[in-house]
Amino acid sequence: MRPLHPALISLYTLLALFNPVAGYAAPYSELDTFSYGGPLPLRQLINNMKGSASLGDEEHALSHFDWEVGMQLENGWRIGAFLRHDYYTRFDPDTLRLIHQDKNDLPVETNQRYDIWFKIHHLKADGVRIHMPQLNHGSWQLRLSVSLFHARGLSDGTISGQIDTTSNSFSGLVDLDYRYNRDQLLDRQVDSPVGWGYGIDIELQWQPSSSINAYIQIKDIAARVRWQQAPFTTAQLTSSTVNFDSNGFIETTPALSGFEGYRSYTQKLPLQSKMQISYRVAGQYSLFATNEIYSTEHFLSIGFTHTTRGVAYSLGWQIRNQALQLGWQRESLRVKLTADHIVRKKIKTFGIELSWLFGS
Repeated sequence: MRPLHPALISLYTLLALFNPVAGYAAPYSELDTFSYGGPLPLRQLINNMKGSASLGDEEHALSHFDWEVGMQLENGWRIGAFLRHDYYTRFDPDTLRLIHQDKNDLPVETNQRYDIWFKIHHLKADGVRIHMPQLNHGSWQLRLSVSLFHARGLSDGTISGQIDTTSNSFSGLVDLDYRYNRDQLLDRQVDSPVGWGYGIDIELQWQPSSSINAYIQIKDIAARVRWQQAPFTTAQLTSSTVNFDSNGFIETTPALSGFEGYRSYTQKLPLQSKMQISYRVAGQYSLFATNEIYSTEHFLSIGFTHTTRGVAYSLGWQIRNQALQLGWQRESLRVKLTADHIVRKKIKTFGIELSWLFGS
C-alpha cells in the first residue's frame, strides 16, 4: 500500500486535535491557477520554445498553481492541505531571442551583441495551511492564514553576461549563479534537496457603505523556504570553443570555470497580492476594478457584475494582456475563467479560479 503524503498526515492529525473542540466540519476546495507566457504563447513555452510564433516585447513570464482541500470547522477555523507550483522569470529580450533561435534551428544573427540576463524563481511544494476565524470590527473584516511548506522543486538564480557574434564564431563571457534540484543548463547529476518553510497570508475586507466594497489579499508575507544541501553552480562560461556550422547554426563546447557543490540555502518567495474595489451603480449591477500582482508584475482588470436570483455573473477585461474574464457565483460556489484567445496554440494568458464549500 502506498504511504500517505506528509501533508495529508499533518492535515489528519490537526483535524483530529481540533474537531472534538470545534464540532461539525464541512469540507472545502479552492483552486487558483494563472499562467502568463509573456513574449510567447504558453504552448510554445512548454514545448521548449519550439514553434512558429515570433517573439513579443514582454520581459516576463510566470505561472502559479495553488490547490487546497480541507475542512472548515464550526468555530470558523479552516485547516487544509495544499499543492503549489510557482514559476517566475525576468529576462533581457536579447537572451530570449538567442535561445529562441537555437531551439528552432534558426541562424544566429551575425555582427551582433547579445546582452544576456535571465532571472528565474521556481518552487514546487506542498504542505498544510491554517486559516484563523474571521475577525469583524464594524465595517472591517480580517482573516490571517499560516502556510507550512514541504518543498521539492527548486530553481533560483541569475544568468548574466554578453555575447558578440561575427560571421563564423562568437565570443563572450556569461556568469552563472543559481541553485536547483535539477541542472537544466549543464546536465549535472545531483541529489535533489528537500526544503521546509512558512508563509503568512492576510485577507482584509472593508465595506464603508451598502454600495462600496473593497478587498485586499496579500500572500507569502515574509515567506521563506530553507533548503538543506541544495545543489548550486557559481561559475563563468566562456565561448572560446564555440563556432557556427556551415548553415549558420551554433556549435558549442563551452569552457566552465567556477564552483559546483551543495550548501544550505534560504529561498525568499515573491509577494503576491490582489486588490479589488466594487461599486454598485444601480440595483443588480456593480462595477469593479481589480489589480493582481505577482512580485513586480501588475495585471489590472475592469468589468461589471450582474446579480439575479442569488446568482452573480461577471464580465471583465484584463487590460495588459487583453484577456477576457468570465465569472459565476452562487452561494459558496465560485468559478472564474481568464483567457486571451480561443485558439489553444495562441493562448498567452490562462487562469482558473474555483472555490467550493460543501454542504453550506
